[in-house]
Amino acid sequence: MAYSIVLDVGGTQIKAAALDEHAGLLCEIQSFPTLAQSSQDVIWGQLVRAISTPVESLLSARGLPQGVAMTFPGPFGFETGISLMRGLSKFDAIYGMSVPKALRERLSPWKLETVPLLFLHDMEAFALGMCRHTEVGRHERVMHLCIGTGSGSAFTE
Repeated sequence: MAYSIVLDVGGTQIKAAALDEHAGLLCEIQSFPTLAQSSQDVIWGQLVRAISTPVESLLSARGLPQGVAMTFPGPFGFETGISLMRGLSKFDAIYGMSVPKALRERLSPWKLETVPLLFLHDMEAFALGMCRHTEVGRHERVMHLCIGTGSGSAFTE
């Protein structure tokens, strides 16, 4: 009964869901305010809330998730999980901090401190999802564009 928690962490909202091994939605997508202009504790609290809420709804039936995948806007150290955002009116309070370390400390009540954490650029995740789960994936080359609170682009080949 494998599943993963996925988060889209934006400057204004965190969208959270639980997906099965076929990328099927296991619970309703939930949205939480990011509160990205707040203190470290508030930001960590919102991220923990976004992760723990779907886990709590599935824990008795499915156990712990296989992992937690999070998209973040840049600049962000996606391999290290270190926030590099500063002067953008979002996430300034966690600049230079290790997101995995901070979350693992706070996720211990759910026994999630050893669950793998994966970080992707939000635009990269969007492009990969489009190619894997839509007709877009049949094309040899695709330019992906997103316009929201911010904007982004990615190319797949």
